[in-house]
Amino acid sequence: MTIHTLARSLSLCAILLFAPVCNSFAGAEVPITDGKSSVTVDEIRREVAALPQDIRDRIVADRSTLGRFVGGILQDKRVERAAKDKGIDVRPETRARADRAFRDLLIAQFMSDEMDRRSANLPDFSALAREHFEVNRAKYARPEAVRVAHILIRVDVEDERYAEAAMRAKAAEVLEKLRAGEDFGELAKQFSDDKPSAGNGGQLAGWIEKGKTVPPFERAAFSMKVGETSDLVRTRYGFHIIKVLDHRKTSELEFKDIEPQLIAKMKSDFQNELKNEITKQFAGERPVELNDQTFEAIRAR
Repeated sequence: MTIHTLARSLSLCAILLFAPVCNSFAGAEVPITDGKSSVTVDEIRREVAALPQDIRDRIVADRSTLGRFVGGILQDKRVERAAKDKGIDVRPETRARADRAFRDLLIAQFMSDEMDRRSANLPDFSALAREHFEVNRAKYARPEAVRVAHILIRVDVEDERYAEAAMRAKAAEVLEKLRAGEDFGELAKQFSDDKPSAGNGGQLAGWIEKGKTVPPFERAAFSMKVGETSDLVRTRYGFHIIKVLDHRKTSELEFKDIEPQLIAKMKSDFQNELKNEITKQFAGERPVELNDQTFEAIRAR
């Protein structure tokens, strides 16, 4: 084999060995198309980089999702071209909105950068939360409360179908059925005019604390023992028959019970204080006052 032949053979081997690597880089330069228009890899990279991190990660994690994203970009570019062809991009209102959007973007990024910089040394929110809790322990006591079910027989002075005397008699009949041993929940489903609770056997949602319901209802509910059923209780809504399902006495909460909520609030307050500090330096020295001529000039269409 001559030297020239050997050189040609080595060159051919080099081409064959490095062709896949070369082709992989060359593929990045091939425009991406949907059959109508095309876009480069660099353009798509810029589009992806403009997305929030969580959305960006989700899009690039899946080939099909990324393909749909690119297809949307291509379609948007065709709509953009059509808008420019109609001169929409040079309309004063379009330019004003674009300027406003760009200004908002700059402000948001500036605030984000400043917040990151000033949040570099965060306080120990857990320690602050515990200190706040100990100082304000009484504020975080769990108040006395009851869980109840009721049967409501509605009274409406403006509707003769729900007149006082007739509704009192109906409520008394329901009460007699209860005293005869019939099931409270079933009677609530059958007779109660409080339809949302009636479907749940008359049970009202959650705990009722003092001061959270009308006084006659509250007095009856908090005066009974668990399992007891009231006589007829008249409120502005009508006649109630109340059954106490549970009674919770006043008790102090432990720090661990509300630690996550306290820390979350302190972090939120800290962030708001930082924002106020950052924006305060750009505030004007006095309120803006507009004379009549300026006011009308701005309002003019």
